[in-house]
Amino acid sequence: MAHLNRAWMIYNLEDMAEQIDIAISRLQEDELFDNERLEVHFGDLYHHLNTAWNGRYRRGNYQETQTDSEFFKDRQMPEDFDEYLTADRTQG
Repeated sequence: MAHLNRAWMIYNLEDMAEQIDIAISRLQEDELFDNERLEVHFGDLYHHLNTAWNGRYRRGNYQETQTDSEFFKDRQMPEDFDEYLTADRTQG
């Protein structure tokens, strides 16, 4: 199995965690925080989650070497995610 790019994953997951905290806070405190604004936050959440997952085996400082086409490809919902979502949770 390939080596995980932990720094890349941590970078994206930390950004995602920050966006989750902001969304929760706004939902709790800001009556003007509507669906449109929530969609922006969720778009950012999915961006970081998908980018962390899809780029997990990239080498080196991926943020500096990532091409535009890799950036847009990595933002997409992972094609292999369904197998993890439907896996039998009683195993392992």
